Amino acid sequence: GRKPPRTDSTINVMGETYRSRTGLAIEPGWVQRNLNIFQFLKGSIIYPVELSIPGSIDEKRPVTSLDQLYAQAAGMNVVLKGKVQQWALRCNGMFQLKNLRPAIFVRWADAANDEQTRRRIKWGEIKTYNRAIEKLLRSYRSDVSQLCDLCRQTIVFEDLNELIGCLYTIGSDKQIVVCRIKNRLDPNYDARMTAGHRSVVLNVRVVARETKRLGLETHVSEVQLVLRQLQELQNEEAHARYIQFRNNYPYKRQEPS
Repeated sequence: GRKPPRTDSTINVMGETYRSRTGLAIEPGWVQRNLNIFQFLKGSIIYPVELSIPGSIDEKRPVTSLDQLYAQAAGMNVVLKGKVQQWALRCNGMFQLKNLRPAIFVRWADAANDEQTRRRIKWGEIKTYNRAIEKLLRSYRSDVSQLCDLCRQTIVFEDLNELIGCLYTIGSDKQIVVCRIKNRLDPNYDARMTAGHRSVVLNVRVVARETKRLGLETHVSEVQLVLRQLQELQNEEAHARYIQFRNNYPYKRQEPS
């Protein structure tokens, strides 16, 4: 199957300021045009041959530090929230309100200019350290680079047409690189893999001027697109049971990409 999306390593997380101060602020194609120089300087601490190009992924150097991943997540959390708000506004998307049972959802078009309603929205939070470590040990064999949902947000839709419209909107966003899509709404999808939970899950990177400046452009985040009728079934107790289910799921039988 396809390789899972991965977050790149050290140089990119430092951002453009670090790269410019260390001689690493290079444009795509520059390495190829000056390959003879790089071959000559191969092994140099300052100018290694294998450099990370801003906005690109270096498969040879996946991130290995959980602290580094969380440093990126702290900045990406704000960026991702802004992105899902943009998409929800264009596609009639909704967000869930906090601490209400049964669940109540509000369209972002109605909440965007209402400060009181905005404060009541249940935004996705950065995954806790304990849960991240559990997932690393039980699902990813301690491979930090495969942890692609420290930052996650959910957009809820009334019907399938709105959800599909959002998929097209995300796909046409020039600042977005879609790394992977899991279509759990496919009739052929075995819902037993996710304890009955169905949604469309996208792993994305935001490659924009600001994310490059902050060294966030290689960070992989998660966006879930869910139908309202299914999201209404979710609550804290159900989510706790789902986590327990996934923790007990054998590594080799993990949900395919």
